[in-house]
This record gives sequence, C-alpha cells and structure tokens, in this order.
Amino acid sequence: SDNLQIIFDPVNLITPAIAENHDDMLDRAFDAFGEHIMALHCKDIVLENGQIKEVLLGQGLVNYDKLLGWLIEHRPGLSLLREGANPATAQVDIDFLKSKIASLSK
Repeated sequence: SDNLQIIFDPVNLITPAIAENHDDMLDRAFDAFGEHIMALHCKDIVLENGQIKEVLLGQGLVNYDKLLGWLIEHRPGLSLLREGANPATAQVDIDFLKSKIASLSK
C-alpha cells in the first residue's frame, strides 16, 4: 500500500556478525523499502565482548556516510529521530548530524 510508511531503524537490523560491515544490509533495506521510509531512528553502536552497546552518534560503527548520503539523495527532508536521546549529550549528537549532513550535501 502507498499508505504504509516506515520508520527505519537500521541498528535494529545490525547483528554482531555484521556490525563492522553492514553496507550490504543497508543496500538491501534501501532496495526493499527505501521509497517508504518516512523517518530514520538515529543511534550508534560498538561491539564490546561480542555484544552490541549504544554510544553517542558518530562514535560507533554505523556507516552514517552511506546512510545519510542515501537519505540526502533519495529522501531529502526526512525526519531524523534520535532514539535514546540524553539531554546531557544531545548537543554532541546534534553537532554530529549537522556536520555529517553538511559534508555530504556538498
């Protein structure tokens, strides 16, 4: 249905096995439902002792160049939702996203 829209949370699709190279998963997700993405959950992760742990945006393994680059090209103006936002570190996350989007938009 054209009425079905998706809040894409790529980190929920990342397993420890693909955490360090998840580009293929992103490509498959974009191909499968990219035109229906209406918002993006933003979070970042690292692997600690084989387990996924959330960290501040830009300090982990999520390929934000690929993710945001695709969004800028195919879904500009999309809403970004910071999952697990912490008021104490919100400005770090905001600065990362603004800087990354500015560098990819050139």
